[in-house]
Amino acid sequence: MGFGAFCPMPLRLGGSSLEGLTPEQHARICADVVAAKRTVPVAVLTYTKSGGTITLHNYTGMNGRGLAYAPTATSISTGRTGFSWSGIFEDPYEITYPINLQHGVACVHGATGIIAIVTIGGTYAFEVRTISHAGTATDCKVTVALS
Repeated sequence: MGFGAFCPMPLRLGGSSLEGLTPEQHARICADVVAAKRTVPVAVLTYTKSGGTITLHNYTGMNGRGLAYAPTATSISTGRTGFSWSGIFEDPYEITYPINLQHGVACVHGATGIIAIVTIGGTYAFEVRTISHAGTATDCKVTVALS
């Protein structure tokens, strides 16, 4: 029995080029997909904070691409920004996944002597603090990668 253009079905178990993959090949493909997904950030976003105004520039995440999928930003104080979104997201196939952040790294744009610190959890899903090396809170443009 043939399946037209889909024959041979490449992800079907079988063991030959006409019958599909061997169990070992299938296991290796699954392991490679899981390894790739583990190393991809959950989300990457760029924003600028100026006083109480936060401007999101771009967002790319496991839940989608574009500002519509980005977390909600809240100005806490000078140099402190909180981000929150629901604890789950739904893919185009209506399957829900939890957002479980473990780690965050931030990079400050175009400024020297300023560091950014990402804190996971608490009141917000994550919080970003930007401070100068002298310890002064500073507003600036930041890119955050979350995993």
